Amino acid sequence: HTHTHTHLRQLGVQHIDALVITHEHADAILGMDDLRDVQRPDTALPVFCSRHTADRLQVVYPYLLPAAQFLVSRYVAKLRLEVFAEDPRHSRGADAQPLPAPVTVAGISLQPLPLWHGADYICFGFVFETQRGLLAYLSDVSELMPSAREYLLQHTVDTLVLDCLFKEAYHATHINMPAAFEIIQLLRPRRAVLVGMNHEFDYYSPDLAKALADFSVSSGVETILGYDGMDL
Repeated sequence: HTHTHTHLRQLGVQHIDALVITHEHADAILGMDDLRDVQRPDTALPVFCSRHTADRLQVVYPYLLPAAQFLVSRYVAKLRLEVFAEDPRHSRGADAQPLPAPVTVAGISLQPLPLWHGADYICFGFVFETQRGLLAYLSDVSELMPSAREYLLQHTVDTLVLDCLFKEAYHATHINMPAAFEIIQLLRPRRAVLVGMNHEFDYYSPDLAKALADFSVSSGVETILGYDGMDL
C-alpha cells in the first residue's frame, strides 16, 4: 500500500480513474481496500474485468460494492464492476475463444486478449494506445491463445510487457525466459519489458545482463527487466 502510493506520487498521479483486472487470483485482486486513497472522492471507481472475475470480487469485496455500501459506515473504497467478457470456457476446447469487443476505460480504448494461464484457466491481457504506440500487457500467461496471437501479429506493438517467472525451469501457469524470448521474436515489438520474475533474477547479475543484451542484439528488440515504479 505505502509502496504503491510512493510510486504514484513520484509519477505525479493523485487519483486513478479506473482499474483493469486480468483475472481473479489472489495476487491480482488483493489490496483493493486501499483504492480508497487513490480514487476520486464520492465517486465509485469503475473496475473492468471478466464475468468470472466479477463474480469472485462480489464474494471477496461485497462491502466495496454499491449494494452493500449503505451498510458500511467507515471510510472504504467504492467500486463499480464493469464486465467486458462473459465466462470464458476454461478448457482446452476453448482454443477458439473469440476476442471480446474493445472497451473504453477512462477515455482509452482497450482490447482484451484471452490468454492461457495454465492448462485449464483463461485470464486476460490488454492492448491499448499510448503516446509511443501500442502497448501489450501480458502479465500472466503460459501460452498465447490463437485469437490473441492473431491479433498481436496483425498489429505493430511498440512495448510488450510480458510474463517471465523462471530463467529456465518449467512452470504450469507462467512462461520462462526462453519462452518469453520466443514470443518476443514472434511479435517483434520495438521493446519488451519482462515482469513477474522470481528470486533467480538478480538485477545486478553480469550473466543476466549479458543474456538480455545478447538477445536484444540478436532479435533486434530491446529487452529489459521491469521494476516497481517504471514509467513506460
